[in-house]
Amino acid sequence: MTNFSPSEVNVLWADVRTYVTKHWNVSSGRKSEVSARDLLLMLLTSIKHCGSWDIVAVTFKQHSPTFQKRTMSFAKALHPFLLRKYVTTVVEKYSMALLTTSGHQFANFPFVRYATDMTFQQTNVPSGSYAEKKTYFRGKHSQYGHKVEVSILPNGFAINCTAHNKGSVSDEAIFDNNLEFHVCPIQASH
Repeated sequence: MTNFSPSEVNVLWADVRTYVTKHWNVSSGRKSEVSARDLLLMLLTSIKHCGSWDIVAVTFKQHSPTFQKRTMSFAKALHPFLLRKYVTTVVEKYSMALLTTSGHQFANFPFVRYATDMTFQQTNVPSGSYAEKKTYFRGKHSQYGHKVEVSILPNGFAINCTAHNKGSVSDEAIFDNNLEFHVCPIQASH
């Protein structure tokens, strides 16, 4: 999502509002001072621009650790709904036959249903001992953060996204932990 307009945010908000009011900020603990609608905008902005949490936090006039915690807790609460609505239904809708007949194939690998890659999200240096901090460190980027594996169809729809992992977890380990997703379509076709 790039350069999203207020109308696009409103459409997304209308889609998630009912779920968010039932599943976010409802526990007996301390309530967030920021509205769910504002947090949706903060989350979208973070996803688009977040090279560093500090930069986006300043935009919203918040302290970086607080901003990061609020945004991530909102994303965790919203994740099941978004996964069900925008990912699971897409998996069921776009079979390999439909992708082939509609002309949506990868140029170099026309018989592949989806492509998988890892993405890295930078975070602040965690507080705590060195042993705890180093689990978030990603040597390839020389930064602290989280990683997820995302699988995408040739028409651009994401069909799978893993839970976030600490930056030091290898790509191969994340793939192996998600093996059930990758093997399921193969077993179903036999």
